[in-house]
Amino acid sequence: MAFERYSISGILSFAAPLFSAPVLAGWAVAPWAVLPVFATLLGAQTTLTRRMPGRTGAAIASALAVLIINAALVGMLMGLGRGLAVLTGSLPMPIWGPVLICAGAAGFAIWRYRWTPEQAEMDALLDQMTATITDMASLPEIDTPHPPPQILKTLALLRNQPCPDLDTLAAGLYDALDSDAFDWLYDLDLTPDDPLRVSGRQDMLLLRLLAIPRLRHVQSELGGTGIMTERALVSPHPAVRQEVRALMDQMITEDCESDCFPLLHDLEAAEASFPMEFDGLTAALRAHIAKQRLAETGGTG
Repeated sequence: MAFERYSISGILSFAAPLFSAPVLAGWAVAPWAVLPVFATLLGAQTTLTRRMPGRTGAAIASALAVLIINAALVGMLMGLGRGLAVLTGSLPMPIWGPVLICAGAAGFAIWRYRWTPEQAEMDALLDQMTATITDMASLPEIDTPHPPPQILKTLALLRNQPCPDLDTLAAGLYDALDSDAFDWLYDLDLTPDDPLRVSGRQDMLLLRLLAIPRLRHVQSELGGTGIMTERALVSPHPAVRQEVRALMDQMITEDCESDCFPLLHDLEAAEASFPMEFDGLTAALRAHIAKQRLAETGGTG
């Protein structure tokens, strides 16, 4: 958020006028006698916004070091301003102008960033939270589970056999993995140019798995049946579209719940695009849904 205490905009809100004031003074060719004023203002801002040593001697030594460093910094900034005056001419500004700018910026910084024990505790808490977030970001990523051997074996057969027996492969996967076979096959991270995706064999095998009644029942509860049939409606492969048509006809015959099917709007679009495969399917599904709703209302709909 803009102008938060430690955001870039928040820090610039005091740092920009604080350090530009000596430059303006030099540009206005102010006398060097004003240098201690700027050094004192910058030194006050520095010492009052950080924790000073507890012992008196150490605190005095630290304050003197801050004053000397800021005097050198102000000297360089005023020198920069004098250089600008040589190049562009002196700036018509009274000497008190840059001093007021610097004093206002220093006062604002001291008011907003003044060190207190409570503020120190808050800063420590923020530092701890930041460190925790950083540590969490650096944690190693959790490895994606590897597909079980039966899935890998099936993939090899799909890729290498010219005409694999999809019913046999689906039955083997179901026997080995039960309804999880569908999830493993559906969630495969295949590249767009993978032969299984290009040929449509992955979708064909998924639809054959859904043809197994018990697996289809489980996936219907989980939403997998509706997602897969919707995906197959727009497949570029006629064999996949024919397969999903046969599956949906079977589901209508078996009186499956309406939420197992694609949305009517999507089915209408598919029927318009592929009338050869989906002719009459929208009307059949609409009648099926109406029949189920009538049954739910006890025939009074």
